[in-house]
Amino acid sequence: MTDKIDQALTELSTTLKPFMPVKQAQTLIKNLTHSEESEAFADIILNLAGRIKTMPQVYETDGQGKNALAQLHYFVGSYDAYIVEKDTSDKQMQAFGWASFGYGFEAGYISVDELLELAELDLFFTPCPVDQLIREG
Repeated sequence: MTDKIDQALTELSTTLKPFMPVKQAQTLIKNLTHSEESEAFADIILNLAGRIKTMPQVYETDGQGKNALAQLHYFVGSYDAYIVEKDTSDKQMQAFGWASFGYGFEAGYISVDELLELAELDLFFTPCPVDQLIREG
C-alpha cells in the first residue's frame, strides 16, 4: 500500500466517519485495499476530507442565503440534501443546508445521523452556490 492509500484509510476512519454512511465507507475501504483503482479512490477520499475539514461551521455563512457554497451532497430517490455548514459539537451532529424532495428547496438544519441512515454521500459532487443548484433543480 502507498502512503496516499494509508492516508485515505485514516481520513475515512476519522474525518469522513461522521459524514459517511457505514456501508458506503466499508465499500470504499474495500476499493482502497483490493482494487486496481485504489489510487483514484484515495484521491476522492482525500478531496472529501479536505472539504469537510475546511467546511464552514454553523452560522459562518449567515447572511449569504442562496449565494452560500454547498459543500456536500446527499441523495436517495428524489431526495437531495446540500450541506453548507457543519455543527459538530459533542452534543449533536447537525448541518445547515438546503433539501428537496423533488418539489422545491427548503433551507434548514439537518440531522447528519438521520441523513446517514437514509441517504448516500455523493463522492463526485463539486461545491457550488446553492442558487445554482436551485436553478438547475
